[in-house]
Amino acid sequence: LLMIGTSGMVHPVSEFPEIALRHGTRLVEINPEVSVLSKAYDTVHIQAPSDEALEKICSELGLTG
Repeated sequence: LLMIGTSGMVHPVSEFPEIALRHGTRLVEINPEVSVLSKAYDTVHIQAPSDEALEKICSELGLTG
C-alpha cells in the first residue's frame, strides 16, 4: 500500500493500513514529515516531498515520460 502525504488520522482512510496488513501487504509511506503511520506499523518511510520521491521511484522503475 502506497500512502502519500497523509497524516494517517482521517477516517475512513486511516483504517487502510491496518486492513492492508491483515492481508499481508507491505506499507510504504511518502511524507516529508513523520506521521503516526511512520512508526505504528512495519512501514517503509520515505521522508521527502511526494513529487520528488515519486519522480525518483518512477525513474528507477523506468517509468519516466
